[in-house]
Amino acid sequence: MAFWFVLGTLLLTFQTGVYAKQSATKEPYKIGLTSALTGPPAPGFVGIAEGFRIYLDKLNQEGGIDGHPVKIVSEDDRGVGTTAASNVRKFSQLGVSLVVANSVTAIYPGVIGELEKGNIPGMFACGSPREAHPPKPHPLVFGCGHGGPAQILMGILRSVSASASGKPVKFGALAADLPAARIGADLTAKAANRMGMETVVKVIPLAIADLTPIASSFIEAKINYLSYYGPGGIGDLLGDAMYKLGWKGIYIVNFVAQPFERTMLRWKRRENVFGYTVSEPTILKLKAHREISEAGEKFKITMPVDNLAVRGWWVAKTLEEILKKAGWPATTDKLVSVMNSLYLDRRPLLAPLKWSAQDHTGNVWYAYYRWDRGRLVPALKNHWIGVGATRRIAGEVSSLGDIKPE
Repeated sequence: MAFWFVLGTLLLTFQTGVYAKQSATKEPYKIGLTSALTGPPAPGFVGIAEGFRIYLDKLNQEGGIDGHPVKIVSEDDRGVGTTAASNVRKFSQLGVSLVVANSVTAIYPGVIGELEKGNIPGMFACGSPREAHPPKPHPLVFGCGHGGPAQILMGILRSVSASASGKPVKFGALAADLPAARIGADLTAKAANRMGMETVVKVIPLAIADLTPIASSFIEAKINYLSYYGPGGIGDLLGDAMYKLGWKGIYIVNFVAQPFERTMLRWKRRENVFGYTVSEPTILKLKAHREISEAGEKFKITMPVDNLAVRGWWVAKTLEEILKKAGWPATTDKLVSVMNSLYLDRRPLLAPLKWSAQDHTGNVWYAYYRWDRGRLVPALKNHWIGVGATRRIAGEVSSLGDIKPE
C-alpha cells in the first residue's frame, strides 16, 4: 500500500497550479478536483486522477480551449467526507466553474451540500450519486459512470450463473465499510438468495491489512463463489489470502474502482478468476490505447496506463466537451444547460455517455473477462451488459461497436 501513498504524494505537487506548461495564453477555466490520493482508498482513484491530468496536460500544450487553458486546483480528501466538503468549499472561494469529485461514496453528501451552497455543477468521476439518477436528478449533480450496487449485482450473478452450470452455489460477499459497498453486498446476497443460492456477507474497515482471518472464515463456511465490494487493494489481498489457503472457488472481481490490469495479471494462470470493468482492458493493446500511453510517456504519468487511467482520460475529455460547448465565460447556467443535453461517443474504449435533464447518469456498460490458457477472453457470450441507474437492463452485446446510438 505504501507505493500508492507515494503516488498520492507525487500528485499533490500539482495542487495549486496548472498541470502542464501551457501554450494557451487567455484567462483559464478554473476547475476544482477533490480526489482520494492517499489513505486506504487511494489505489482506486490515483489512476483516474493521473489519466485526468495527462489529458489536460496534452490539451493545454495544444492551446487549451480556444486559447483558454484548463487550470485544475487539486486537493487530496483521503476518502474522508468532511475533508472533501472542505475542499469544495475552498474551490468555491477560489471561483471555480465546476468541481470534479474522484473519491469514495462516503464523500458524496458533503460534496453535494457544498455544491449547492456555491451553486457549482459537479461531475463524479468514478460513480454516480443517487441524486444524479432519474427521473428528477439534482440540477448540479452528474455521474460519469456508476458502480452502484444494483448494477454490480446483476453482473456478478450473471457470471455466477454462467460458471456454476447447475452446481450448488454458496456465495461470499465481502464489503468495505462504505455505504454503497455495504448496500451492494446486501443486495447481491438478497438477489442470490432469491435464485436459490446460499450467501455469507462480511464487512471490514478500509484500513485492514491482513485478510487471512476473513479468508479462513469464508473457507470454513464452504463458499465456492466470492466477490468484494469497495475501492482500493483489498480485493487483491482477499484473493491472495484465499488462494494461499488453497481455495479452489470462483473469484469474481469488481474492477469499478480497482486496477483491472494489475489485478488480473496477478492471477494470470488462474482460470477461476472473473473480472468485470467499464472499459476495454489495456491488456488487449487496442489502437485506441496507444494515444493514452503516448501521452502518459510524454507527460510523465506516475503509474502504468490501466483501466483507471483510461477512465480519468475520458472524464477529462468529457470536461473538455462541456467547456467547449459552454464557451467563455463558463457560468453555471451555461454549463448545466450543456450537461443536460450531452452525448459523447467514447468507443472503442468505453460505451457512449448520455446525459439528459431527466437523467444525469445514463446507461453504464460492463464487460466480463476471464483467463483461458493465458489469454484474456470474454467470460460470457454477450459480455457487455448495459444497465441503467434504476436497474433497467439497457441491452447485451458482444462488443461496444454493437451498441446502438441513442
